[in-house]
Amino acid sequence: ALIDMQDPNLTKTKEIIDMYAAQGFNSILMNAYAYDTRWCQGQTEDEDWGPPLLHPWQGDLSNHDFSRLNTDYWKHFDKVIDYMFQEGIVAYIYFKVYNKMVNWPPKGSKEDELYFSNIVARYQAYPNIIWCFAKETYYEPDHAYIHKMLDVITENDAYDRLRTTHDDNARVEDYAFDGENADNIDFYTDQTQNDIYNNSIEDYKRKEWPVSNMEPGYQGGNDGNSSYQGDNISAEELVKRMYLVYMAGAYATYYYTWHAWDIVRTAEEPKNLVYYKYLSDFFTRTKWYELVPNEDIITGIDNYCLAKVGSEYIIYLGKGRNATVTIEGAPQHLQGSWMNVFTGEEKKVSRISNGSYQCTSPWGDAPSLLWLHKK
Repeated sequence: ALIDMQDPNLTKTKEIIDMYAAQGFNSILMNAYAYDTRWCQGQTEDEDWGPPLLHPWQGDLSNHDFSRLNTDYWKHFDKVIDYMFQEGIVAYIYFKVYNKMVNWPPKGSKEDELYFSNIVARYQAYPNIIWCFAKETYYEPDHAYIHKMLDVITENDAYDRLRTTHDDNARVEDYAFDGENADNIDFYTDQTQNDIYNNSIEDYKRKEWPVSNMEPGYQGGNDGNSSYQGDNISAEELVKRMYLVYMAGAYATYYYTWHAWDIVRTAEEPKNLVYYKYLSDFFTRTKWYELVPNEDIITGIDNYCLAKVGSEYIIYLGKGRNATVTIEGAPQHLQGSWMNVFTGEEKKVSRISNGSYQCTSPWGDAPSLLWLHKK
């Protein structure tokens, strides 16, 4: 929402939304307001959109009148949300962000509640909405305050949209697992780039609810550079991390360095973005949401299996090659297909019976997926 603040047609905004929608993406993480990044302050190039031209309140950064909303800002945000709705893209809205140089209203004040309730009132009727208290919730140690503001969201939302916090476990005890407070969020979000599969499994086991790894890594730019002083990994490494998240039964989010923060090169398509079209096309034809991770029925390192035993299996060979899968309870036989993670190429398999099945990737060392299901 930082871009196109002087373009009523949202030309650049539509360009980048369309780019991702065409590759099967179905949601966008977005701050309701962010000012600038500390690591890339000011306008460093033509498409560095922070600080933004408009603000949610009247006045400037150092002297906002938090009791008076800036209707021009919110009219622009309205258009962005509406276009996302038209394109079938979920708006995952962060009410606050603690590391983007914003001067927020005093915590828990009437002005603070005005800001939260305004967002809910404007967008609750859209079906493509998820609420998140804040990005990097770990910056907010006051669990009572988080609880209060999530209740403000709930009390103003007639449609019961999903609510969560984001990555609140880095500095203090997780709000998400605070038994006294966390009765008003619906799923857990984390950001981890280490031991991704096992962390997703553990996040689920702690409360048995949907889990999302919002930041499994950050793809470096096509120019080899990064706007963020963190990961600067290849498209191949990032998509493999994404598959680990999905094979743990969780959800994942994609970050491209020149689209994720204040520098948004709207016409630049990330290298190999089509990998996610392959991922989306593969999983949407399955019933993966009914399957559970099952490490006991597959052999080998970097091999994973989601299964509804006897009915449907998704097998991921992270290093290609082969694995042995034990199939039990299948009626007659299963059929299915292989997919090459990097090329999208598919090859059919058929008549897989109960017992030990030797899976051998058709593409040698390339990461591969095998989907087995009833005819």
